[in-house]
Amino acid sequence: MMRKNKKTYAEKCGALLDSSIRGARRLEGLGKLSDALGSVIGDALADSDQFRRYIVTEKGRSAEGESVQENVEKIYGKVDFKSVKEAAGAISAVAESIKTVYQIPDFKDISSAAAPEGEERGGGITVSFESGEEWGE
Repeated sequence: MMRKNKKTYAEKCGALLDSSIRGARRLEGLGKLSDALGSVIGDALADSDQFRRYIVTEKGRSAEGESVQENVEKIYGKVDFKSVKEAAGAISAVAESIKTVYQIPDFKDISSAAAPEGEERGGGITVSFESGEEWGE
């Protein structure tokens, strides 16, 4: 009996290379998208009225007495916290994708990797004096 789809070593290597190239292109696309989204969010946050701007519908009457309504942008003193929450979520998503694409480790991962096995690393500093005496947290 013959096996179906039996590939040679060269064919397997070629398939692996093709898969790697597709994955690299996807990561490159994700990197470009993350950069673009970061730029859009940055521009939006540069606007000091971003979270106080509302689109409201003004209703009135025309000179002929007909009912008229128009969407108008107004800036109020009240902050739209729903939009703030959505912006924070977008920033978090962009940050996570950038960390993934550029392989940036979390600070928590770095500090736990530096700690001895089974011991959580504190943020303290220890100073050793020439006499051998130690002082620190």
